Amino acid sequence: MFFVPVFTALFVLVPQFAFANSQTYSTPGAGAFTVPAGVTSINVFVIGGGGGGGGGIINEGGGGGGGCGGAVNGGTISVTPGEELSVTVGAGGNGGGKGQNGKIGGTSQIGSYSAAGGSYGGKGQWPASGWYGPPGGSGGGSGGGGGGNPYCVGSWCFLAPSYLGGTAGNNPSHATNYYPPNGYCTGGGWSVDPATTITKTSYTAGSGGWGRNSPSSYAYCGGGGGGGVIIDGSSTDAQSGHAPTSGTYGPSCQANGGKGYGAGGGGSYYAGGTASGGAGAPGVVYIEWDDPATCTISINPSSVNQGTSATLTWSSSGLDDPDDWLYIEGIGYVQNSGSTSITPSQTTTYTGTASNEVGTGLCEATLTVHPSCTLEENIIEHGDSITAYQDDAPAYDSSCVSQTRTCTNGTLSGSYQYASCTVGDPSSCTLDGATLAHGESHTFYSEETAPSGGSCSSLTQERTCTNGTLSGSSEYQYASCGCTAAYSCSSQTIQYTDSSCAVSDVTTCVAPSFCSPGVPTCVYPPMGFVPFGEFTGHLIAVPQVVFAGDTTRLYWNVDNAASCTVTGNGDSWSLISSGASGLETSPIVQQTVYTLHCIAPENTVPPEATEETIVNVLPIFQEI
Repeated sequence: MFFVPVFTALFVLVPQFAFANSQTYSTPGAGAFTVPAGVTSINVFVIGGGGGGGGGIINEGGGGGGGCGGAVNGGTISVTPGEELSVTVGAGGNGGGKGQNGKIGGTSQIGSYSAAGGSYGGKGQWPASGWYGPPGGSGGGSGGGGGGNPYCVGSWCFLAPSYLGGTAGNNPSHATNYYPPNGYCTGGGWSVDPATTITKTSYTAGSGGWGRNSPSSYAYCGGGGGGGVIIDGSSTDAQSGHAPTSGTYGPSCQANGGKGYGAGGGGSYYAGGTASGGAGAPGVVYIEWDDPATCTISINPSSVNQGTSATLTWSSSGLDDPDDWLYIEGIGYVQNSGSTSITPSQTTTYTGTASNEVGTGLCEATLTVHPSCTLEENIIEHGDSITAYQDDAPAYDSSCVSQTRTCTNGTLSGSYQYASCTVGDPSSCTLDGATLAHGESHTFYSEETAPSGGSCSSLTQERTCTNGTLSGSSEYQYASCGCTAAYSCSSQTIQYTDSSCAVSDVTTCVAPSFCSPGVPTCVYPPMGFVPFGEFTGHLIAVPQVVFAGDTTRLYWNVDNAASCTVTGNGDSWSLISSGASGLETSPIVQQTVYTLHCIAPENTVPPEATEETIVNVLPIFQEI
């Protein structure tokens, strides 16, 4: 594939270089060509400088011969990117002065391809014998112009028409002298076909110069120069030989320089003035090459937040053949140009590869993806901020402490970790099973149970809950207070206090009964033994030791007893007192226990009493 030769500037994210696809060197002298990046082969077309036209001679001599076109050469050179090749452009040969041959054109060269300059045009002749001289220039590769040397008879030269000069690429017979055949270029045309090496621009054969005879048929006008090559419409031509603008014959001589690079100069008029031949045109070194494929990638915008799309756009050059291709990593094979939407989850570099038969070109662009941040269930885009809190539920008497946290490439500034904050409700208070809301009050007691006969009203304190703390003294720690159900005395009146501490009268005691605290009924005095005489009131037998068959007397005296009974040895007395003289027992024959059992009146404590006394029997001794 080849491209229309243009200079382009390609800006992509990976540096690429592009140069014009052709270069023309036409200034005579030495130079250099640097092989563009990626180029490994170049086509070259080389033309030598055109030969200079010959100078005419004075008197009735013929005009000078036209110079020959430069030789041509060309082909393909294998090169290395960045390699520097020497370039030489041959100069056109100078025209000959009056009666002088022109000069040979310079050699043009690049690499192994060189093209010799065109041969010179011969000088005009005024021969001493024969009346005609050597031929015009010879040896150029292009077709040459016709010579100006005359056909002479005696002392006169006449009937020597020169006709038109030959065109580049051939050397037709009418481009020679009428007679004899001297004064023309002997080259047989172009040695290479320019079509094989000039493909990126236009070219055409340059025409040869005129070499016509004068109006009187005397060959005073110079011969036409050989034609060269016109590349891309170039206007570089050989100079025409001198011809006067006045006089008998001069004005009829036409411009006779060849056209194009490497064209031969025209021969000059036969006499008068400067009579110089025209200079040949400079040669040329034309170079062309195929660039490797290139591509460009751009992304707009070049950075996005995570989850946001961007547009990837691409273009290419040098992809004209069906076998050429463009591949973008992450996208796939694509057309030569286009765009698509991309939404990568992370920073991604898209690399493109364009390929043709010359080589491949790379391009790339990076889409920077700024990751988002997360705080609890909130997503914060890169560059956005959120108000965060130190605590999500601070205590009632605290406040929400906040800070602004900003997301930068997936990292949140700051340290607070909660996205919301609600101040907590005040705490309640609980004591002894009672739960109080914040601000609520309750009566607490220092005792859970009031002393017997006492009241809870003297044990109270109002305590208020403030966010979990109770006012007042911890001494008052009971949520309720009750009374022990009990009986008490108000003078001789029995009173009953229930569990709610309500007091009611039960009865009033009449002597000898009396009211006793804790006793629901009137209480009588407890039974007691009342001394009398020499006795204590307790049950006693006097005597306590008797002989068998004897009796004894029992004494007792009980106070506040409802009834008393004394039993033993078959005897029984129901008396609370024996009286001062006592009571005699039945005869006692063995040891005997006498029991006093007294029962107290109702509600008397103790309700009964029991005592015993023992009477022993002395043994009877008999003398045996």
